[in-house]
Amino acid sequence: MLGRKLLVLCAFMKVSNEMIFDWFGNPIEIPQQPTQAEPNPCIAVYGNGPEGQTCKGCVHLRYPIRRNPKQKFWKCDLRKLTHGRATDHRVSWPACGRYEARTEEYHGG
Repeated sequence: MLGRKLLVLCAFMKVSNEMIFDWFGNPIEIPQQPTQAEPNPCIAVYGNGPEGQTCKGCVHLRYPIRRNPKQKFWKCDLRKLTHGRATDHRVSWPACGRYEARTEEYHGG
């Protein structure tokens, strides 16, 4: 089993930035990155926000302070809080129409 995994790992070599070939010169198709599966639910309610802004810079985005400081489950004040994964909010989502720029650095709470 290890030999097969090693063979698969070694079979790929990068020749250029656009194409990747295996050892035999056959081009390897690289699957496209999936599009965003879950869009920002606030956009459906409040509309699109400022162009190029994400939820990370909004005052409505927060995370509760937890025992483990590496765990940050971001929540949006504009959504219903369920204390579960269903209302976790991604900081990379595009901003909604209720976007308000954060003026100071946020440290949780």
